[in-house]
Amino acid sequence: MQLNKWHVLALAIAATATQHAFASELSDALGQDPDVSSQAKSNGFIEDSALRLESRNVAFYKNYKNTEPGTQNYINEWGQAEMLTFTSGYTQGVVGVGVDAFANGAVRLNGGGGTGGSQVFPSNASHCDARTGSCQAQDAYGMAGGAVKMRVSETELKVGTLMPQSPVFGTWDGYLMPQHANGGLFSSNEIKGLALQGGHFTSGNADNSTNRDGNLGTAYGWTRVDRATYIGGDYTFSDSLSGGLHVANYEDVWNQYYADLYHHIAISDGLLLATSINYYKTDDAGDARAGRINNDAYSIALKLTAGAHSLTVAHQRVNGNTPFDYLGISGQGGESSDRYVGAGSIWLANSSQWADFNAPGEKSYKVQYDLDAAALTAKPSRCRMAPTPSPTGRCSTPCSTPPAARPGSRCTTVVASAWASRSTRAWSSSATVPTRLPSVSPASCTTTRPPVSCVTPMPVTRSPSTAPKNKA
Repeated sequence: MQLNKWHVLALAIAATATQHAFASELSDALGQDPDVSSQAKSNGFIEDSALRLESRNVAFYKNYKNTEPGTQNYINEWGQAEMLTFTSGYTQGVVGVGVDAFANGAVRLNGGGGTGGSQVFPSNASHCDARTGSCQAQDAYGMAGGAVKMRVSETELKVGTLMPQSPVFGTWDGYLMPQHANGGLFSSNEIKGLALQGGHFTSGNADNSTNRDGNLGTAYGWTRVDRATYIGGDYTFSDSLSGGLHVANYEDVWNQYYADLYHHIAISDGLLLATSINYYKTDDAGDARAGRINNDAYSIALKLTAGAHSLTVAHQRVNGNTPFDYLGISGQGGESSDRYVGAGSIWLANSSQWADFNAPGEKSYKVQYDLDAAALTAKPSRCRMAPTPSPTGRCSTPCSTPPAARPGSRCTTVVASAWASRSTRAWSSSATVPTRLPSVSPASCTTTRPPVSCVTPMPVTRSPSTAPKNKA
């Protein structure tokens, strides 16, 4: 099946129009009041606006054990960020118009030549240690941007600097500053239980970069992507079952298809069993800049939750001669412009802060224990407990649950421990492994960091999926 951006955009427009028309007909047939849509309830541009200030503090420490003389012994960096976000309401009327804007800034509190390299901060290759080659990160950096938006009924269109969240095209927000992508996206919720989304993007900035026009690419193949277009939908079948289908075209690189299914059942009072199944199919497209790709990746996870405690067992597998790859955005911190920081569009169960377990032919298994410390206190938690997690399988911002919350993911405050074992054959010669992945043998991959919690992520290497990883 050949897919390009025009096919996807035409499909997106048709799907939204059909959904809106069907919703209107259904409301008329049921005698429902059409003036109950979000746009009909708008109080105005200023009246529904909000201004939010978020402070974030991140420390990164990594000790390289038994290093050779003359090499770097450890990484130790620490920073503070302040992020101001303005979200306007929509003007009243059939078509509402609004604006979103942000201004982010961060300062380095610790770290220098010889102890740098976390890639949490931008680096300009100055103040470098002659013995190890490690350079001091920038003292401070910041970025501002925004987007214009329009809404009709329950359908929104946004154009500008955005943070899309899709299993086939998604940015990541876990360290000091979030990633962004430049382009346009739409979301539509005209039919109850059905959430549609789609977008078209041409550039972006990694979380350790202030270059808003950075290249899009692939996280592992380091292949530039000029344009990426996607569309998808998620449907809630019942209070306990939901599923989604998504597709993306990375121009002249690949077509990627994704499907998932989430289910949860109350076994007894206070005991919940959640099941999640995730599947990706990736094929090369157009000029096949990243080479020939024919890859299947899937995972299945069972999570048993009792009060504040939960236990997850998961299996993940990659079939094909190339690794499972996903969106990357060019960044700073020692990476050249043709290398990319992994983003957030890998929704596989075993992707963690240490590794994605996504090598060709790789099989991985995970047992994980989570503790939701918020559930142990009398204060209400902003992060709703399962089965209402974020659609990415993680909290993209601390303890925030997006409207399209999906059952079966982890939204814990404290993760006590997790581990996984892996079985894989050698990497294909056509696959390029990012240097920011730990240089370890499979035998040493028997432990891994847990998925990101609803607090600021632990200072370890990042994974742009259920947890941030591959930072160093």
